[in-house]
Amino acid sequence: MIGVALPTAAGAWLDALAAADLDGVVAVTAPGAVSALPPATGPETAARVMADDPPALRDALEPKFGSGRRLEALACTVDGDDVLVEGRTVRPDGAAEATIIAALRCDAGGERLVRQLVYACPLVEPSPAWAQRPATSGDAGAMVDRYLELLDGSAFEAAADCFSSDVLYSHPPYGPRRPRAEFRGRDELVAGFRRRGPKPDREHIIVRSPQAGRDCVLEGYTIDAPVGGSFLSSLSLDDDGRIRRYVAVYCEPVVP
Repeated sequence: MIGVALPTAAGAWLDALAAADLDGVVAVTAPGAVSALPPATGPETAARVMADDPPALRDALEPKFGSGRRLEALACTVDGDDVLVEGRTVRPDGAAEATIIAALRCDAGGERLVRQLVYACPLVEPSPAWAQRPATSGDAGAMVDRYLELLDGSAFEAAADCFSSDVLYSHPPYGPRRPRAEFRGRDELVAGFRRRGPKPDREHIIVRSPQAGRDCVLEGYTIDAPVGGSFLSSLSLDDDGRIRRYVAVYCEPVVP
């Protein structure tokens, strides 16, 4: 599908959503799994819908994946039992509708999901790297660590230098009732960081950042005052190892 070997449960999850089979997602989810799904309405950063039994999971999947929508997977990275994926939902008429980024955890045998953290946001254009799947050009995890350390330290110009000159940067809204923050090019990105301003009470913690070629999908959480949150980011590197496309999703509070 996308060129990586997946644990059985993660492959079944992706296959089920590719076929618009919500019952298939329920079937591959272990009893007692942590299932954290996007809310039906409200801001994209709202608390996840925690579905703790099969009927609740089926209902929670319906708003974003029901009505015949299919999930088209576009990038996937694997770290042992953890699978992180970016894709998009496609309506029955063939129109792409939303960007989906998800973190999946399989049990020790790889047969059932024990955790699924799923985000949906307005559609973001694909990465240029996906057309050719070029070879690895750098260490994505190290570049993200550097970017977040500089951002948390309010070194905005240096943080922006972690990105290519033609970067597409798509971030959750910086405040209530605002649209997603999207910047094109390093100059726009620096200006966006300055408008965002310092956040001295925020620290980003990366939990995992597996890489496949030039793609990396990572999971982390923030330590904030008054409340932190969970985030996933999907990124692609350019020829020089800088970040050429960066798409982040976030919710409050932190998902277990």
